[in-house]
Order: sequence, then C-alpha cells, then structure tokens
Amino acid sequence: MGTPNTREFDEVLRSLCSPWREELDRLEPGKKAMVSELRFRTGCPVSLTIRGEPWFMDQQGLLQKAPVRTARRPTQPEMDELVAALCDYSVHTHAQEIREGYISLPGGSRAGLCGQAVLSGGEIKGIEQVTSLNVRIAREIPGVAAPLMEAVLTMRYGMLIYGPPGSGKTTLLKDLIRQLTGGAHGYHTVAAADERGELHLEQTGLVTLDRLLGYPKHLAVTHAARTLAPEYIICDEISTEEEVRAMSYALGTGVKLIATVHAGSPEEFRERRITRELTKAGLFDWVAQLDSGRNPCNVLQLYSKKEAC
Repeated sequence: MGTPNTREFDEVLRSLCSPWREELDRLEPGKKAMVSELRFRTGCPVSLTIRGEPWFMDQQGLLQKAPVRTARRPTQPEMDELVAALCDYSVHTHAQEIREGYISLPGGSRAGLCGQAVLSGGEIKGIEQVTSLNVRIAREIPGVAAPLMEAVLTMRYGMLIYGPPGSGKTTLLKDLIRQLTGGAHGYHTVAAADERGELHLEQTGLVTLDRLLGYPKHLAVTHAARTLAPEYIICDEISTEEEVRAMSYALGTGVKLIATVHAGSPEEFRERRITRELTKAGLFDWVAQLDSGRNPCNVLQLYSKKEAC
C-alpha cells in the first residue's frame, strides 16, 4: 500500500490554534486521509467525520465510537480563539463570509459556523459567540470522475450532478476539471466559477483552466461565457433562479455546462424547484446521482434528462 495522503488534513491543522492542532495531529496517517469534517461545539468533545459517521479521539489519538469521559471540551473563549485562528487573526477581512455562515480556508477547505446572530432590519449583520464550527476538508481524489468522462466528452449541452451533503460533489468536480485541463483526455478549455474558493486545485499541469475566484456564481458564468470562450463552464451548488438564467445565457453561446445541486434521492431531485427550473431550461443532457457520505464520489446512476424527469 502507498503512503496515505494527509496533505489536506495537515493543511487544515495549520489553520487551527493550540491545543487542537497538537491533539488532532496525534491521529494516525491512515485515518487522517479519511477524515472529511472536524466538528467543534462549545462544551462538547470534538468529533471527526469519516464516511458520514462521527468518531471521537481518545488521549492516545485512537478513534472511538463514543467520546471518552476525559475528552477536552472547548470553552466559549476557546471557540472565539478558534474562529480568530481560522481567520488568520484578521476577523474583519472575513466579515462578509461570517455573515453568510462560513470562513474560507487555504486549499479550498471551509469552516461553516453558527451562534448568536446579530440582526438589523431582518438581515444578518454578523455572528457573535460562535458555538459550532464544521471544518470541511477539501480533497483531491484522482480518477473519481472516470465513470462520467465518456458522457462529458460527448455531451451536447451539459451534465447536472446531485447528491446529499458529504456525497463528494465538489471532489468530483475537481477531478473533472483536472481530467479536462490536465491532458488526460486532451486539453479542453474550462472556466471554473469558484465563488467560495472550494474548487482549489494544485495548478501544476492544468494548462487550460481559467478560475473565476470570488465572483458571485451568476456573474462568473456570464463573464466567462462573454469574455473567455471556454468549452466547459463548471460550477458548484446551483441554488438560485439568477444562476439558472446565467447558465441559460452561457448555453446560448455554445458552452457546455457541468454543475451540482443538493438532492438526497431521485424523488427529492424531481421535487426541488431549482432542479425543475434547470431541467425545464434544457441545460443538461445527463444527470448523475451520487451515493451518500458513507460512500463519497460513488456514481450510483447516470441517466438522460428525460429519465431524470
């Protein structure tokens, strides 16, 4: 067996503060390579998500199904310190992200957060006393997009990928980008609409990738279609009618589209308003269904738009 890939896990640890960085670094490399989330909650033991299930570390760095009695539990001041560390001790530069409930981390990882909302005029202006942090570890898994490549390379319009949270949608998109722009199937021009930095890739060898970082998705899609003339536009988590309109515009310029949406089952996929809008607009030839977080990046089914509806 090869050496486990702990690069993404170790990169996230560098964004944490003591004592959590040192404690979590005791985890054995094989387990580090499998962790998808680190969850911190005020007054509760830290949990690690592996294949969709929570695990807890003991003092020796071994994983247990239930927390040990002596497990460290973050206090509110320690949670405040964690938030500051995740912001690289520049919380004000992440103020807009925090209002939207997340903090961007290096390498495409992201920390979701919640606590006491500060409201003004019915809108969230900030979050005080963060009580929960969910650090999602972004990973690259070479080859996971292989089951989709034949359809991607021959499709006329696009592909919509859906699955529940934790099913590997973003990881799959990252491998699609790498396979399309890294020469494995030739060099295809790809524009990645990366609003929150989650489609980060090691750039080596990706010679035909244009990454629109920080643009709102609908603006990234229209900008790419209007000025970059890509063969493919790839974006994650389509959720608004404004984004659907942008993708319809891009399709009219001859671009092929690859996007993801949240849906836990074929029934949920058909019932969600956003997926009905996407299919009604005729944006996709193919729909790919992913498995659950217990089997991430596994393509359960690839079917035509007509079959999906």
